[in-house]
Amino acid sequence: MARLQPVESSSVRAIGYDEEAEELWVEFYSSSDPYVYLRVPPKIYGELRRAGSKGEYVNLMIKPYYDYEHRRRPVRVSRRARRQRG
Repeated sequence: MARLQPVESSSVRAIGYDEEAEELWVEFYSSSDPYVYLRVPPKIYGELRRAGSKGEYVNLMIKPYYDYEHRRRPVRVSRRARRQRG
């Protein structure tokens, strides 16, 4: 999972990039789980980081051209909950 960095945007909460997998991770305010866009070149991630409007850039330059997966965040179990289970 890429480390997500908060961004200033009214629709995009955070973005991240996994260079090895060429995955662009985008977390929108409208969903608690990130969208992962596949086979995205590093250049596109750089342009998104510099874009004045992150939401507009995603809508015009990423969504129409790249496949995506809506991935669930891993559920973290607290130590207290783990002790109670066993």
